Amino acid sequence: MNKRAGKFFAVIILALALVFTFTTTAMAEDENTEINPDGVPVTVHLAVSETIKYDMNLQVSGTLTYEFTVNEEKAGINISGKPGTGGMMSDTFVKAGETVTKSRELEAGEYTVILTNDSTNRMEADCTYKISFKPSGETYGKQNNTIETASGPLTMGKKITGFFAMNDSVDIYKIDLKNSGRVTLKVSDINATMLTLMDGQGNSVPAYPTTLGTSKSSTSASYDLLKGVYYAKFERTGNSGIYHLVASFKDANETYVDKLGSTKVLNGSTSIKLNKVVKGQLAENDEDDLYTVYIPKAGDYNITVKVDSSYKAKVWPFSVDSLYKSAKYDTRAEYSNQDSELQKTFIYRGLKKGKYYVYLKKGSDSSPATGPYSFVVKPAPVNNYKPVAGKKKLTAKWEKGTGTGYQVQIALNKSFTSGKKSATITKASTVSKVFKSLKAKKKYYVRVRSYVSYNGTKYYSAWSNKTYVTTKG
Repeated sequence: MNKRAGKFFAVIILALALVFTFTTTAMAEDENTEINPDGVPVTVHLAVSETIKYDMNLQVSGTLTYEFTVNEEKAGINISGKPGTGGMMSDTFVKAGETVTKSRELEAGEYTVILTNDSTNRMEADCTYKISFKPSGETYGKQNNTIETASGPLTMGKKITGFFAMNDSVDIYKIDLKNSGRVTLKVSDINATMLTLMDGQGNSVPAYPTTLGTSKSSTSASYDLLKGVYYAKFERTGNSGIYHLVASFKDANETYVDKLGSTKVLNGSTSIKLNKVVKGQLAENDEDDLYTVYIPKAGDYNITVKVDSSYKAKVWPFSVDSLYKSAKYDTRAEYSNQDSELQKTFIYRGLKKGKYYVYLKKGSDSSPATGPYSFVVKPAPVNNYKPVAGKKKLTAKWEKGTGTGYQVQIALNKSFTSGKKSATITKASTVSKVFKSLKAKKKYYVRVRSYVSYNGTKYYSAWSNKTYVTTKG
């Protein structure tokens, strides 16, 4: 080989070597080294205008803390989420002899740690970083910011740990109710959050969200709901970090399962019986309840409504429509649980035999009142006249009332446990009863109630007021 050919070959070898070296360097820059946030100090030397990237994979959410010190020249650090989540941590470039420490709450995911030599440097920058990580301890570790990825369903009474990150400000939990009742969601150890209760389609069940966790508002919210699947959406409005959540449930113990929801039609109402206590609930997603009751005999009837002391359920408890065309609600019977009044009785006089309706409503849109209630429909009680005393006897008297007949009781005490005697009157027109062979000069208490017979069953009214008389010797 001549000298000229040898020189040419040497140039070719040198060029290939340069290309290979460049390609290897480029590949090294593209393939980031993966690091663990183990808190161990690492010293890095950055060439002029050099940027080094490290991959970091957080398996769980938690708090990431780094300490960055520049020993020589000037350098910067940045931690960003990927893909496309933007910068998570960034600082101005740190000068030689300075140290910066930062902490951020981050969700689980992939991140990139970027170390950069300042563009104004003409020399190598020398820096040290130390990155540590503290897991949040979330009960549900996976991202849960949509209905499809919601955590749960929640176990009632069990305290769970949640976590708001600077790049994850929404947590959604599933609630599966097997019965209707009151759900209470209580949060603690949190600065502020907005709670929205949603149905399966993501629609808000109550009219407005509830702010929780601030010093000026409650730390819990309660909702009266029909059975079904719901979602509790918590949105961070304050600082990020750990919070705790407890869901509790109080069964409404409804007598009948409400399947129709609000705006019921008459032919879809639930049929009830006289003298049967009915338990129900007015809910966020059930604004009214409608029942049908058959009155077997013309006369006066009562409906007694009870509500819980912590609710203000408004009811229109009786209406009549003998033609069964449309409900005509009796607004005169409106009842609101105000001034701690837990029970109220309404008297409906002169009702004809036929079908009637009991209608209960949670109130106006501006002042809704949900919660459990109970009611019972009975024949109205009779008015008991003062008995007439005789020698070792007495005559009980009363006004004619609604029903087929009457039951009369006398006793030597108010509780009707001593010396009690009873009599049943089978004619509605009979309004007195004589009790003989009594003790002389003794005080006897007397009470009367009417009853209506229907299909072989007696439906009694409440007892009349107790009166008493002293027999003669």
